[in-house]
Amino acid sequence: MLLEVERLQDLTKFTSSTNFDRVCIYLLSCAPYAADPEEMDHTYRTVIDIYRKHKKFPEALRVAQKLNDVALIAKIMSECKDKVTLKQMSFMLGRQRNPYVSEDEELQSIISNGKLHEHFKSLAKDLDVLPAKHPDEIYKQYLETNRRLYNDNIDSAKKNLALTYVNAFVNAAFGTDKLILDQKKENKDGDWIFKTKEDGQTAAAASLGLLLLWDCDEAFEQISKYMEASDRDIQAGSFMALGLSNCGVTSEHDPV
Repeated sequence: MLLEVERLQDLTKFTSSTNFDRVCIYLLSCAPYAADPEEMDHTYRTVIDIYRKHKKFPEALRVAQKLNDVALIAKIMSECKDKVTLKQMSFMLGRQRNPYVSEDEELQSIISNGKLHEHFKSLAKDLDVLPAKHPDEIYKQYLETNRRLYNDNIDSAKKNLALTYVNAFVNAAFGTDKLILDQKKENKDGDWIFKTKEDGQTAAAASLGLLLLWDCDEAFEQISKYMEASDRDIQAGSFMALGLSNCGVTSEHDPV
């Protein structure tokens, strides 16, 4: 009824610890059907006020992120005093890449996704998917003996390009693979990037950014040598790789 008579702000004082959750769920369900953006904004802000009243700060932050209101986000973060809850909220801000800056160094590290690559590798290790895979393990060509003749006729440049893409996506953010990085470390069969040509070189160089996703320091060390390559295709790929590796990570030492 308050929604219909445009007095939704009065609803906050009528909520209690037993009904506020249902009220907020109902309002959040109604918000997308608001008559205009102003009404939708007002509905969301009422939900935030209710959550703040009952000290449900993560829920309030989630709705504030919908509004993309940095000032409101800062207010919610300042009202929360529980350290563990603040860390949870910092992960939420980091995930959505909201431009909020915390004075707490630990919280800011979480918000900036500075440790995201470590968390990702830790999860991959727990799931037992961290060991690098070669594209041939994905293709399972040994099961397709009847198609061997067809595979032999595939243009080598296209085959190498396919190997590059598969290798990058299968080993994304793991920081290791069996096609590019491992071969460079063990000095096996030369550098894969220089075994390709033109667009293949650009893709191969750029794939380093996906392999080293979020690990800015290691990525810069591995990619910087290609930024000064004489081949412009490799140069272009290296700059793409640098952008990919820093995607979503905020650092005061950002090389880009």
